[in-house]
Formats: sequence, structure tokens, C-alpha cells
Amino acid sequence: MARGREGNVIDRAISLACALMWWPCYPLLAVMQITLIHRPTATYYMSAERDAVIAISTTRKGWHVSDHGSAAPGTAQGKNLRTALLPHLTEQARSDNISIHATAANAKLAAL
Repeated sequence: MARGREGNVIDRAISLACALMWWPCYPLLAVMQITLIHRPTATYYMSAERDAVIAISTTRKGWHVSDHGSAAPGTAQGKNLRTALLPHLTEQARSDNISIHATAANAKLAAL
């Protein structure tokens, strides 16, 4: 059975509560955006096929490799991206005397 525009009391109370809670939360959202802008820089590298991505963040300790993913895990898309990208990154890191740290999703990736 379709309801009319009037709704019920609970629906209206929830809508009113959400509308009233928005304004006190607005300054918090602004602070969150400023924090995101000033976080350490991250560069995302994507494969030419656009099926895998890896993030390199700049930290005080060096570069941090994280956020590694592919469109279809288990199909070597991520491996192909690592094979193409990591030799260039390690060469650049060595020439600039930068250490590289990584977060691995499993033991197999950690061994790499």
C-alpha cells in the first residue's frame, strides 16, 4: 500500500533530527577537509590498462608503498604493475638516498 506525503511521526522525527544535527557538524567537516589537504602527499600509479593501482606516500621516514589493488585479484594485474613500476622507483630512491617501506596484504606480498 502506498503512503501519501504525510508520512508517519517517526519518519518526520528522524528527518528533523538529521536536519538539526547537520549544522553543529559543519565545523567538524571543515576541520576534516583541512586535515586531508595537509596530510602527507600520496601519488597513485595506475597500469596502462587501468586495471591495477598502487599508492606511494611520502613520509618522514621515506616512501611508503600501500593501497595496492587490482580490478580482478589473482589475475597478475597487480604483479604486472609492480614489475613495470618498482624498478624505476627503487632506482630513483637509491639515487636520492630514500628508504622504501611497504604495507603488505599477505605473506606472499611481504616477501616481495
